[in-house]
Amino acid sequence: MKHHNIIGLLGMLAILSSCTSSGLAGAPQSSNGKPLLKRSSHASMPTSYKGEGKHVGRTYFHPPGSKTGVQWVDLYEQP
Repeated sequence: MKHHNIIGLLGMLAILSSCTSSGLAGAPQSSNGKPLLKRSSHASMPTSYKGEGKHVGRTYFHPPGSKTGVQWVDLYEQP
């Protein structure tokens, strides 16, 4: 029974580690020639969103040196 628990735990860790990334490399950077506004769930990423604009997506990341897990950045078009 313990053997199956260990295999399951290792599988889950592999899945979780593949879902996280260390940065925002795949995130779109502009829309209609204007840079996107960002609103982050973590203090390490600056926030430029002021409450206006259309939500265009969300990008997930793992802050370096953080033990809080996966964080995200919401992306908005400039009004």
